[in-house]
Amino acid sequence: MADVTKRMLDLLSALQTGREYGGPELAALLEVSTRTLRRDVERLRDYGYPVQTRPGPAGGYRLVAGGSMPPLLLDDDEAVAAQVALTIVAAMQDSAPGTISDSTARAQAKLDQFLPARLRPRAIALRDAVDISWPETPAVDPRILGTLGDAISRGRIVRFRYRGGDAAIAGERRVEPYRQLHRHLRWYLLAWDLDREAWRTFRLDRLSDLEVSTFGFAARPLPDESADAHLTAALRRDRTRVVLDVQGPADAVRDALPWEDLEFDQVEEGRTRVALHVADWPWLVHALAVLPPAVVVEPAIFAAGIRSFAERVLSTR
Repeated sequence: MADVTKRMLDLLSALQTGREYGGPELAALLEVSTRTLRRDVERLRDYGYPVQTRPGPAGGYRLVAGGSMPPLLLDDDEAVAAQVALTIVAAMQDSAPGTISDSTARAQAKLDQFLPARLRPRAIALRDAVDISWPETPAVDPRILGTLGDAISRGRIVRFRYRGGDAAIAGERRVEPYRQLHRHLRWYLLAWDLDREAWRTFRLDRLSDLEVSTFGFAARPLPDESADAHLTAALRRDRTRVVLDVQGPADAVRDALPWEDLEFDQVEEGRTRVALHVADWPWLVHALAVLPPAVVVEPAIFAAGIRSFAERVLSTR
């Protein structure tokens, strides 16, 4: 590879990080003079890369969004990471039109076309060699994610219709949106409900008729330690904390209950004390069935319920 070609690729790789570089800083990074740097920047512009220059002592160079997408500069690891990430997202839902999976599949096809010729076959081969499956999950329109993301960024009030667990009941909500969260293969919105004057979390698959208002709002401090902590508390609100003593390591517990929010406290070698939250004791039966041998430490009423259930099963003829 000619020195000038390597220099151009190094320059493009630096600028594609999205940060702004001062002229002397970037020249030192590439080990060239500032005069050579200016020539290379002009070459990138000729190739279609929109490099913005800010003059003056505090000025610098940065790559900005342009009207077209030039060929992507990805190294091998980045190409692998992009394909793996898109493949995982595409597998989360069915590929019906209007779903995230559908949009992801189209994005993969476009990415294939823009990858350098050297990496394109490898990236396609990787995708074709990976088979990922997920439990069936509710579909979310990617336009809702995009619209909410824009409203959160601009600090705009939004309105939408929302249905709870009963699909027949829906009502209009007016909220200040703060965060979108992904938990257990479902999308949520953390928002301040203006009519109820309280923090609420909403499942995005139950949201429709979304509109962004022209009215802004002053940012409030997030509840709890973080948006994720608030969602965790909301999901646990109607559940009971159960503590188990498991005859096995923590990794075995994680493997058996991958979709549970678990709290671990290692008791001794080969034993794990773990806490989880369930709606009622019948839900705990499944956990006990897939775990290594375990004892219900608390609450006592759950232990009694499971003991009574076991006696009924054993007495069945």
